[in-house]
Amino acid sequence: KYRAGDAETNVISIRLFNQGTFAITPATNLYASVRFGGGTTPLYQRVEANEPAEFTYVYPNGTPQEMETWIYSADLISEISDLSGFYANEADFARATRLKKLKLGDGAIGGGNPNYSNANLTTVDVRNSRLLEEIDCQNCPNLRINVNLENSQRLKKAYFSGTNITG
Repeated sequence: KYRAGDAETNVISIRLFNQGTFAITPATNLYASVRFGGGTTPLYQRVEANEPAEFTYVYPNGTPQEMETWIYSADLISEISDLSGFYANEADFARATRLKKLKLGDGAIGGGNPNYSNANLTTVDVRNSRLLEEIDCQNCPNLRINVNLENSQRLKKAYFSGTNITG
């Protein structure tokens, strides 16, 4: 009922390597929806515009494992809380056209943790995030593919120290 039409195709896709909780803040009223893994049932929460909805990923059977995660209605999401603790990789935010802030890494710049390191993160796609104001991918040493920020005309802060991005 709540996952149909455009919501089904407008997806943020990331792979998580740690359990925890993150929040999704929508730009409009909606049923926020997240699916952890291909065979699981999506989790839904009715949420008002600009109010965060929290979703928690817990290891199945208590066993640590990589988990592909889909966040639906990507084009209606304005912010996702700090994802650095999940040690994500292959982060595809290309359909998150209203996204304003993204934190996948952490470091000393911006008051973060200088000892943080995420060797999992290899690609970040934010090419259509026209409202993006801040992105943090610090201390992700295997991030080598340049992040396309050409369409992010509102960008104010971009942190990529500790990566292998060269341009």
